Amino acid sequence: QDSRTIASAITLSSSPRSSTKNFTNSVEMSIEPLLKKLPGSRGVHVAVGTLFFLAVSAYPVFGKDEKQGHDLFSQEKPEAVSASIDAKRKQYLEALQKQRMEKRKQEQEEERRRLAASSGR
Repeated sequence: QDSRTIASAITLSSSPRSSTKNFTNSVEMSIEPLLKKLPGSRGVHVAVGTLFFLAVSAYPVFGKDEKQGHDLFSQEKPEAVSASIDAKRKQYLEALQKQRMEKRKQEQEEERRRLAASSGR
C-alpha cells in the first residue's frame, strides 16, 4: 500500500480519465518493485519516489544538448547573436580608444605649437 500511495502522489492528475489511469498503472508497475526492495519506512519510500519524480521531470530542462537560445521556449540569446554583439562591442571599444589617442596627440601637438609660439615671441 505504501508504494501505491507514492505512485498516486507521483501522478500528475487525479482525474478519472483513462489516460491518467493508464499512466498511474504504468507508474505503479515500474516503481512498486523498486520500492519494495528499499529498506526503511514509508517516509523513505515517499522520499525516494519524490526524488525520482523530480529527477524525471527535470531531465528535459537540464538534460538538453541544444545550443543556448535555440530551444522552443528559450529566453536566452543564441550563441551566434551574443558572439556578434561581443565582436561589435570589442570593435567599437578599439575604435574609441584609437580615436581618443588621436585626439590626445592632436592636443599635444597644439600644446607644443602654442608653447613654441609663446617662447618665440
